[in-house]
Formats: sequence, structure tokens, C-alpha cells
Amino acid sequence: EPSPTEAKHVAMLSKLGAGYTPQSATVQGILSDMYDSFSQTLQQMTAEEATKHRNYEDLMATYQKELATLKETIVKKEEEKVEAETNLADSEVQYADIEKQLAADVEYFDTTKASCVAKTDEWSERKRLRAEEVAGIDKALEILTSDEAKELFAKAITPGVGAASFLQLAQLGETPVAQAQRTLKAHAKMAQSLRLAALAAQLGSTGHFDEVIKVIDEMIVQLNAENKRDQEKADTCKDNYQKLDSAVADLDWKIKKNDAEMQKLQDIIDEKEAEKAEVAKQIGEVGEQITSMNEKRTEENTEYTQAKTDDEKAIALLEEAKSALEEFYAKNGIEVGPLGNLLQKGVRRADPEIAYENEPPETKFSDKGHRKVETKGAISAIANIIEDLKSELSETKQGEEQAQLDFEKQLAAAEALKKELEDREVNLEGALASRRSDLQDETDKKTANEEDLATKEQTRTDIKPGCDFFINNLDERQRKRGLEMDGLKQAKEYLAGYRPPSMLQSKRKALEAHTVSLEHITFSHVA
Repeated sequence: EPSPTEAKHVAMLSKLGAGYTPQSATVQGILSDMYDSFSQTLQQMTAEEATKHRNYEDLMATYQKELATLKETIVKKEEEKVEAETNLADSEVQYADIEKQLAADVEYFDTTKASCVAKTDEWSERKRLRAEEVAGIDKALEILTSDEAKELFAKAITPGVGAASFLQLAQLGETPVAQAQRTLKAHAKMAQSLRLAALAAQLGSTGHFDEVIKVIDEMIVQLNAENKRDQEKADTCKDNYQKLDSAVADLDWKIKKNDAEMQKLQDIIDEKEAEKAEVAKQIGEVGEQITSMNEKRTEENTEYTQAKTDDEKAIALLEEAKSALEEFYAKNGIEVGPLGNLLQKGVRRADPEIAYENEPPETKFSDKGHRKVETKGAISAIANIIEDLKSELSETKQGEEQAQLDFEKQLAAAEALKKELEDREVNLEGALASRRSDLQDETDKKTANEEDLATKEQTRTDIKPGCDFFINNLDERQRKRGLEMDGLKQAKEYLAGYRPPSMLQSKRKALEAHTVSLEHITFSHVA
């Protein structure tokens, strides 16, 4: 039966799962050499892979920098494209408006030109006719006042017989006063002028014609002044109409331009907001990826730490078992031999299922080194297991270090991407703030233009009644004042040539004047 120490060793080996005894030291040596060779090759390949991975990371970093530069270039080009499209849209709108303005200006110019040409022709014709009329009068005066005409009249007209004489013998027809009064009444009726009617009544009740002539002169001056004021008022109204119409058209164009600019800015804001929302979404996704990476790295590190702790405990336990096995042989001075030679020789093991009835029982106890071969195999197995565990610790440590390096690189790349996205979000927010400010400015401009337009339209509405009256009635008012002035001038001519009857007058034949009663005069407008 085994000793208590051997039983303890067997129990420890059973616990570790190493229940068989190696059969060949040669095989073990070959495997050990193969393991060393494989380990060395693995280390070389790992070093080469690490070098290649580092070169790859450097190359990728260079490409990432180039990619970032290209992205910035794309963003700048897109901004320039948007600005160019904006300017193009503005230019197209402005070009269309200018074309419309040009067409309106050409039409106005053509209309004005035609009117001016017609007025020029009319004025030329009137000037020609008047020049011919004046020339005819001058010619008639020249003929009648020539020396030959005077000599002829002296011969043809016998004094005292049917000839004209400065001695008034009788008063035939209307007197100049009656003619002046009749003329004033007639023109008062045609011009519907109360002041001419009043002057006609005054002429019939006074004999001081100098005062009447003075009043006539004053009325002529007043009528000329009124004509001038009406003309100035009509011209001012036309000028105001033109300025207001031009201002209204300009404000309408500005408001349309404001609407187009506001729509363009709103489209840009909508686009930027959509882009900002997409960037915010990407930032959230990258943040989730960073959180997932941290959690996974923490989980992997926890697993590594736990596995490392378990391996270290197993190594300590195996070292304790190995020391316990070696302690007996060291204490009793038994040489176990090198651990590499585990081949069993000359050991016969009894088959527990075969009964040896004819063999006598053993009468000799085994010596203290009888099981050293089996123990040596167990110690060698434990040593191999310990070596494997240590190698596993080294490999897992390298793997953990590499995993940590990869994690840090991935984390740095993710954080750099997140930082880039956050910077882009900030830039987009700045662009949005700028565009919103532009939109508000454009809205304020539109509001101001609408207020100006309302003011101009209200001004036009306010001046329309008075201006329309002066413009529409200018010709009629001037025509009536012309009639008034004609009547006044004729009356003045009658009164200026009137002299009282001569005392040498032999007889007076009064002709009944056909006068116009004042009650038949109607006045629809007081000039």
C-alpha cells in the first residue's frame, strides 16, 4: 500500500487532471523542441505583424489627414457653389426686372417722343400761320399808310361830301360804353364769370371809365396770375404723380426682390438645419460607439484580469504540488534524475482483473525509491503545465497590451471624428445664426419697403382729388379765362377810344342797343 505522502501526491495529481504517466522522454523532447521552435517563429511573426500594423497605422494616419483636407476643400467649394448660385439667382431676378423696366421705359419714351413730335408739328404750324397773319397785317398797313395811298385817298374823297370828317354830326349805332357793356355781358355768359357780369353792371352805373379801365387791367393781371398758378399746380401734380408712380414701381420691385431673397435664405436655413440634424445624429452614433467601445474594453480587461488571476493561482497551486512531490525525495536523499527521461523500464504492473492463484504473496517490501519513475513523470507533467500556464500568461499579457493599444487608437479615431463633427455642428450653428440674421434684416427691409409703399400710395390717394381736378379741368379753366380776358380787352378798347359827344353835333340819332339781361346769365363755376 502507498505511504500517506504518496497518497497525498496521487490526490493532488488527480485534482489537476494529470492521471497518466508519459511513456517516452524522446517524444517529450521532440515536442519541447517543436514548442520552442514554434514559440520563436510566433514571436518573429508577431514582431513582423506589429511592424506592418504600425506602418499601416502611419499610412492610414497620412490618408486620414489628406481626407480631412479634401473634406475641408469640398465644404469650401460647396459654400462657394451655394454663394455663386445665390448670386446667380439674384442676378437673374435683377436682370428680369431690368428687362421689364427697360420695356416700360422704351414704351414711355416712344409715347413721349410721339407726343413731342406732334406738339412740335402743331407749334410749327401755329407759328407759321401767325407769322403769315402778322405779315399780312403788316403788308396791309404798309399799303394803306404809304404815300401813294394817302395821295390816292386825298384825290378820291371830296371834303364835305360823304367823306369822313373829324366833326361828329350824328351818333349812329351803339356807343362805345354800350358796346363794352354788351361785350362784357356776352363774355360773362360764355365764360360763366360773375366778375365780368359785375363789371358790366358797374360800367352801366358810372361815368368814370378810367377807374373801370384800371379795374379791367387789374382783372387781366389777376387772370394771368390764376392761369399761371393753375399751370404750376397741374405741372406740380403731374410731377408728383410721376415721382410717386416711379417710387411705387421701385418699391414693388424691391419687395419682390425681398421676397426672393427671403425665400432663398429660408431654403438655405432649411438645408443647414437638415445638415445640422444629420451631424447631431452622427455625433450621437459616434458617442454610442465610444460608450460601447469603453464597455467592451472594460469587459475584456475584466476577463483578462480574472483569467490572469486564475492562471497565477493555478501556477501557485502547481508549484506547491511540485514542491510537495519533490520534498519527499529530497528529504530521503533519493535521486530522481533528469525530468526529461520519463521512459518506464522493467516495471510490471499487475492487472487487477487477473488472479494469480499459484503465485505466492509478496514477502518483500518495496524500497523508498520504488515509485520514483512515476513521481518523476508527475513532476515533469506539473512542470510542463506550469510552463504552459506561464507561456499563456505571457501571451495573454501581450494580447492585452495589443488590445489596449488597438482600443486607444480606435478610441482616439472615434473621438477625433466626434470632435470634427462637433466642430462642424458649431460651424453650422454659426452659419445658421448668420443666415437667420440676414433673413431678419431682409424681413425688416421688406417691412420698411411695405411701409414706404403704403405711405406713397396714401399720399397719392390724398392728392388725387385736387390734382385730378386741376389736371382734368385745366384746359376748360384756361379757356374760360381766355374768354374773360378777350371780353375785358375788347371792353377796354371800346372804353379807351370813347369821347363825350361834341357840342357841334347837329343831331343825335340814338339807336336802341340790344342788351343782355343779367337775369338770363347762369354761373356754374365762379372763376
